[in-house]
This record gives sequence, C-alpha cells and structure tokens, in this order.
Amino acid sequence: MFRRLLAFTGIWGLLLAVGLIWFAGSGTIREASGLTMGTSWSAQWVVPPWQGRPPGLAAEFESLLERLDRQVFSTWAAESELSRLNSQPVGTAMPVSGELLEVLRLSREISSLTGGAFDVTAGALVNLWGFGPDAPVAGSPRIPGEDEIREALNRTGADRIELDESASTAIRLADIYIDLSAVAKGYAVDRMAALLEERGFDGYFLEIGGELRISGRKPGFQSWLAALEAPDSEAFDIYAVVGNRGENFGIAGSGSYRNFFELEGERWSHQIDPRSGRPVRHELAAAYVIDPSAARADALATGLMVLGLAESRAFAERNDQPVYLIYADDDSGWSHYASPAFTRYQER
Repeated sequence: MFRRLLAFTGIWGLLLAVGLIWFAGSGTIREASGLTMGTSWSAQWVVPPWQGRPPGLAAEFESLLERLDRQVFSTWAAESELSRLNSQPVGTAMPVSGELLEVLRLSREISSLTGGAFDVTAGALVNLWGFGPDAPVAGSPRIPGEDEIREALNRTGADRIELDESASTAIRLADIYIDLSAVAKGYAVDRMAALLEERGFDGYFLEIGGELRISGRKPGFQSWLAALEAPDSEAFDIYAVVGNRGENFGIAGSGSYRNFFELEGERWSHQIDPRSGRPVRHELAAAYVIDPSAARADALATGLMVLGLAESRAFAERNDQPVYLIYADDDSGWSHYASPAFTRYQER
C-alpha cells in the first residue's frame, strides 16, 4: 500500500511539474511602438497567463522616453538639462538629475577604458568636418585645415567634465560641447527594461534605433533572436544571429559603412577619431557589443568603431567582452571576428 501511495504521489508530482513548466512557458506577447530621439522605438513583452496587462503601459513608455529625450538628453531643446549644461559658463557647477549624472559618469568611464576613442565632447570636430548640427554649412562636408583641427581638439576631452556625485552637479572645465547621442538610446532602453521589471515582466525585447535589451523567453520557451546586419550599402542582409537563451542583456552596434561622404575623389567616414581629429580610415565596418547594460554596449560599440579592427580585437580579449566585428577583406569582400566571449550567444 505504501509503495502504491508513493507511486501515485510520484506520478501526480511529475504531472504537476510538467503542468507548471507548460504554464510558465505560455503567455501572450504585447507590443507597443513609437518615435523618440530622432528614431523609432518598439517593445515586446510577455504577459504570463496569471498576470494581467497593467493599464497604460504603452503610455508609460511614451512618457518616459519623451521626458528623457526632451528634458534630459536633447541638444536641440534649449531647456533640456544637457542644453543648459552646454550653455553654462565654464567652471560653473550646475545641479543635474541622477539620470544625466549617471550617463555622464558612464561616458567618462568608457572614454578612459577606450583611451579616448569614445568621447561625448567631440561635437566641435563633427561640426568642423561639416556634418554636425552646427556646421558652417549644415550637411556640406569639407576637409578642414590643420590649424582648424588643432583648435577643435582643444575644445574636446571627456576628462574636462567634472562630476560631484555627492552634490549631484556637473561642471564643464573648458568650452566643450557635450553630445550624448552615442549612449542615450542605450540608456533609454535600459530604463524601459527597468520599468517592465518593476511591473513584474521579465520576458521582453526592447529596441530604440537598433540598440536592444532582451530578457527571458518568448512563449514556448523560445529565445529572443537578434539579427546582426551585414555591411552592404545596397541591402539589409543578416550576417549573424544572437539568441539570449533566457538571459538578460543589451546589444548595441555601430557602423561606418552607410555613413560616409565623397570629396576630392576619396571616401571619408562620418566616424571621427577624437584622438586625431580626423575621420577613421580603417577596414572595420561594424562593431556589435553585448553587455548587461545596453548603455554601456552602446558606448563601447561607438568606441570600437574608432579603435579599428586590431585594437578592438585586443580590447575584447583583454576585457572578456562579447564583441562581433565585421570588416572589409580584399579577398572575399567581408569577413568577421567573434570574440571568445561572444560565441556562446551566437545562433549562427
């Protein structure tokens, strides 16, 4: 009798476990989308059977992104925190929000980590080469003189941003122009993820302008898949696929293959090396980075595009960073490099 009871309870225990696994793997995908930071955003999140959809979640995304864009990070809205910081007299402390303080701190960290290849103060150089918002003739690239480049370099440097975290203030130590567009989208994706997790959702796929944050699984225990685009100026072909296998991380990419101009018979990248003051001239066409923080991945991908192939490979291996690089190969067109830390995420 005792053995029959054990067998009976064992069977029901197994059935219960199977049922719970099935229940946990089911659910409905909800979606929302819109525009922010000069690009598009989209969100997919899994609503389990036991969890209702909180009213107004899409509206909460809209409110969050509009506030981060217009009130914090915008360089065109005169009343945004960043615009006010850029217009503060040099050496004057300005109280800033925790959000701006966090992104400025991260920007300085990545600048140091990449030896200055990532620099949120490179606006003077971008404008000098003719494709920044304050260029002499907007949208008209030009090759500046050596004296002009030296003068612009004197107005750059992330180390010229001083932060006082205890007082929550920021100071420009020189006449620098701060532009956080290379990290703000990744940060905003992280904030969207935090909002979902606060509401009890741990399965999602979030995107702003190609910067991603993914977590958990789709219904049926399927991984979320992210396609890495091939560097072809005529097509949007998939070059590699990343699967999250239930993990939570950000993915960001940066590329120069669609951003270039031709002048005096030469092709010039829009990617400026803040260290030299000139456009990058190397074979690296795209850099993708995986990191727990989408903001950090965003900044690193930009920095790697400046470093180039050899330095980026060394950086990835030295820091055990998941990195995928696509570069021009004279023999076969395009080649790729996947760092040792990246291969575990690669589906194909």
